[in-house]
Amino acid sequence: MKRTSPVTLLAVLLLFADATVSAQARVSGDARDIRAARLAQNAAMAAGDVERTAQLWTEDVTIRRGLGTGLSGIEAYKGIIERAPLSDTALVYWRTTTYVNVSPEWPLAFETGTWTARVAGKGQSLISGRYSAQWVKRNERWPIRSEVFVALACTGKGCQSKALVEPALTSAPTPAIPPLLHSMVFPKDSGRTTSLASNQRSLVDTATAILAKLEMHESTLKPGMNSHPPHRHAHEEVIYLTQGDVSVFQENVVCKAHAGDVIFLASNQWHNFTNIGTTDAKYLVVRIDSRDEPKDLPSTNPPTVALP
Repeated sequence: MKRTSPVTLLAVLLLFADATVSAQARVSGDARDIRAARLAQNAAMAAGDVERTAQLWTEDVTIRRGLGTGLSGIEAYKGIIERAPLSDTALVYWRTTTYVNVSPEWPLAFETGTWTARVAGKGQSLISGRYSAQWVKRNERWPIRSEVFVALACTGKGCQSKALVEPALTSAPTPAIPPLLHSMVFPKDSGRTTSLASNQRSLVDTATAILAKLEMHESTLKPGMNSHPPHRHAHEEVIYLTQGDVSVFQENVVCKAHAGDVIFLASNQWHNFTNIGTTDAKYLVVRIDSRDEPKDLPSTNPPTVALP
C-alpha cells in the first residue's frame, strides 16, 4: 500500500481549511449584510420613505402582523405605510435583530429579533414583541420574503388594541390595498385597468391621500350610442367632453353638451349620455370616492324624460 506523503497530506488539509474559512467568511458577510439591511429599513420606515422601505421586500412578500392580521404582496405592505403618514401621534415601528442564521447550502437566511412601536418613535413603547423573517439572496441582495410578528407586551393605549383570534367567516382572499397615488404624469396610452368596456381607455384606478378611490378613463360613443342605461351611484364624477355633441340625462332634466363643456354628476343622481352628433363623441371621466361615502341607491325604475 502506497503511503501519502506528509507534504501531500498537509496540502490537502490546507485546501480544506481554506475552503472552510472562505465559506464561513461568506456566511458571516451575508449575516452582516442582513443586519445592515434591517437597520436601513428601520431608518426608511421611521422617515416615512415608502419606496426605500419596499426595496427590501420581494414582490410576493407575506406578513403576519403583531396582533394577527395578515397581508400578502408588496403593494398591500406598502399600503400600510402609506396610510400611516408621519405625525406626532403616528406609531413608528423598530426591529432589533438578535440572531441571523445564513444557510451554507441555499441562498436563504433566518432572522429573529424584537420589535417595538412608539409614538413618533420616542418614549415608552405602546406595543412590543418578537419577530422572525425569511430572507432570500437575489442578485447579490438580501430582500425579505416573509415576516411573522407577535405582540407580547403593551402599555397605555397600546393595550386597547384587539388581537385577531377567530378566522374570517369567509375563505375569500383579502384584496390587496391599492397603492396611494403620488404626483405624476400619465401618458395618453397608459391604460392601467383592462376590465373596462371596449369603448373605454383606462388612465388610473387607485387611492390618494384623501380619497378612497380616484379613477379616470376616456370613453368614446359612436353616433346614436349611449354610455349605459340610466343609473346612479354614491361616488361623484366630473366629465370633460373633448369631442362631439351629447345629450345629458340628469335626474329629471335632459340638456345638451358640446366639446369643451364640463359635466358634474352628483352623488346618487340618475344620469347617462347619448351621442346626438354625426361623429364620435369623446369625454374624460374622473371618478371621486370619498372615504366617508354613502351607499349606492338602487338603479331600478329610472325616471324617463324626452330629449330636448
